[in-house]
Amino acid sequence: MTKRDKYIFLFAFYSLLSVNVCFAKDLKIDIGLYDSSVRAYFSADQNYSVFALDANGKIDETLMKKGKEVQTLIRFGTKTNEKLIVAAEPDLASSSKLLLLSCTDLEPQSDCIWTVKENKFDNQEKKYRGSILIKVNSKDFTIINRLFLEDYLKGVVASEMPASWHKEALKAQSVAARTYTVSKLNRRANLGYDLKPSVEDQVYLGVDNEHASTNQAIKDTDGLILVDKQNKPVEAYFFSRAGFSTASAADIWGTEHHAYLRSQSIQDDTSPWQMKLSLGDLNSRLNDLRFSSIKAVTIINTTPEGRAKDILISGNKTGGLKHLKLNGEELRHKLGLRSTFFTTEVLNNNISFNGVGFGHGIGMSQHGAKKLAEEGKNFKQILDLFYEGSSLVKL
Repeated sequence: MTKRDKYIFLFAFYSLLSVNVCFAKDLKIDIGLYDSSVRAYFSADQNYSVFALDANGKIDETLMKKGKEVQTLIRFGTKTNEKLIVAAEPDLASSSKLLLLSCTDLEPQSDCIWTVKENKFDNQEKKYRGSILIKVNSKDFTIINRLFLEDYLKGVVASEMPASWHKEALKAQSVAARTYTVSKLNRRANLGYDLKPSVEDQVYLGVDNEHASTNQAIKDTDGLILVDKQNKPVEAYFFSRAGFSTASAADIWGTEHHAYLRSQSIQDDTSPWQMKLSLGDLNSRLNDLRFSSIKAVTIINTTPEGRAKDILISGNKTGGLKHLKLNGEELRHKLGLRSTFFTTEVLNNNISFNGVGFGHGIGMSQHGAKKLAEEGKNFKQILDLFYEGSSLVKL
């Protein structure tokens, strides 16, 4: 699907939702597996072809056809005009166009399994459904996995939530992940794909991480997404543990946000955590703030549920004692704290961060979903709590 095609799809998507018309859900998703590769190996469990695509994303040329499990090397060519060198004995080809590795020339296939390795002898090879795109850059290439939405979810849900958890929690996770995906199409368009396979978007570990229970949860919620009162897909953020309450996006991210991303009371996992640092270590971790030495970290404002909202860093800079204000989420990322649900204590040139929860706190708490499911709530009731005011619709 080209960028133009995807924008047309999105326009049609929102138009159809507004008049409650259902349509086919065979949406293709592009996941950026590797952003800066110079050499990688590919094989499939079926016969496959390597195609060069034209500017509109259509097949322009067939570079080679290979049998199942035959390994094809693609490397960046530094001494050639055409930057992509494609080699699979006895064939050799080159191109500077977008490449498609596919078991069919029509669509990605659910049952076509690709093995991707950045090193020929890599024991950490990964397997993916669908097809593979290779986008050439100025000094390297990007490896993209193109596959159908529901196949993508098979590699996400089991990666984001333990497959042994209650089926209603797994269903809630399936709907949240599907909704997040649809709401974030083209999020990484500047990189040539939709989403990253990491916590920057959603963790996607491919075929090897699929599980029967999570695949069943995806099937049981087939095509269901959450929409807001304007019939737009909600931004279905989720995280691990709330502690005592989820957070308001407006409080944590400092901007006006959607009404469905508000704080909700849920006591899911209040196991305490602690990070203890010397003030010297703290100064090293916050070296971008350019203090010569940090003396104190003071929480000056909290959210209504008690999360650290505004924090004052005090220490020595040129000219004497200075103060710098950060928000809690900034400090969480800079120090690797588990959540913004923390207090601080400075004692004997050491600082302790003592808290509960894990993650940004916005949207659905996964441990909260587990607890509610075990208490007898179904996936719809779970989603109603965490995305208040949203509605379920089917693609």
